[in-house]
Amino acid sequence: MSRRLWVTTIVIIVAVAAIIALSFIALIKQIPVLSVAVLVGLALAVVALQYLVVYPAQLESAKKSARKYCEAGQIIDPGLHKELCDRLSSAKYDSEAVHLHGKLKELQQKGNKPEIK
Repeated sequence: MSRRLWVTTIVIIVAVAAIIALSFIALIKQIPVLSVAVLVGLALAVVALQYLVVYPAQLESAKKSARKYCEAGQIIDPGLHKELCDRLSSAKYDSEAVHLHGKLKELQQKGNKPEIK
């Protein structure tokens, strides 16, 4: 993972720790409004983790695997190829992902054509 993803992960973990501390305060003092705020904060932390850490990490992993496929020049595992294409196609604003997705599609078309002898 890149440095930015590590920093984002640490910030989210610190936020979750603060939410857990607030949940203990809400439990001890029996404050229902604070309990609801804790639940909302926890839900936001989970969503932030998903969009700011998990998806970018999966995209980086897909780009790394796609580079290996493109260097090999052939599709080794069709299931992994489909998964890589799905992940790369979701990143429309990442120029490297778009380029790799195009190369993978070319490899797929090249592999589906019958060879003429």
